[in-house]
Amino acid sequence: MNREGQVIGMAGALLAAEQALAIAREGRADPVASALVIGAVGRIDAPDPASVYGDVIALGPALERLHAFMETGKRDPILVRTLVVLVQLERVFSADAEAPQRVASGIRALQDIPEADRIAELGRLYSEAVSPLSPRVMIPGDPQLLSRPTIVAQVRAHLLASLRGVVLWRQMGGTRLRLWLGWNALSRECQRLREIAAAP
Repeated sequence: MNREGQVIGMAGALLAAEQALAIAREGRADPVASALVIGAVGRIDAPDPASVYGDVIALGPALERLHAFMETGKRDPILVRTLVVLVQLERVFSADAEAPQRVASGIRALQDIPEADRIAELGRLYSEAVSPLSPRVMIPGDPQLLSRPTIVAQVRAHLLASLRGVVLWRQMGGTRLRLWLGWNALSRECQRLREIAAAP
């Protein structure tokens, strides 16, 4: 079990899910947060958990959001539901005979294209490889925004980034039972990583 890796995966999953919701509701994500989580999707062969997101310092925004999420008593219920469904979906995705390899192959094929085109292609990849699986992640938002294909593609790309974080969390030994029983320990580990990220 790698508690540091679990926190990193959780932080990435949370930040990416928040960006998906922001795009659906407001039509845009935070540029720094979006770049962090979308960049992580392409690092499928990273040598350690922090390297998926660059390093612990780069993870600062994600760790701040995870700390706020873990410590507050008031959480966006739609965000909570989205994360719960993504955790359920990850089990189906990882057990599927084709979906993980299809996503990995698709990501490798996108390494050299511009970022704007990459997000559209990641959205397409999510639609083709992940959306057919159950449970489906349903993201509510502004109907006018969600009628635009570019917005839908951005939402899907960020859901793929969130799924990337959940996969990492699971690979590091994360389970729903350990999450429930080890919440305080994970919160302390998040605080430790926040201090590293904030150090001069």
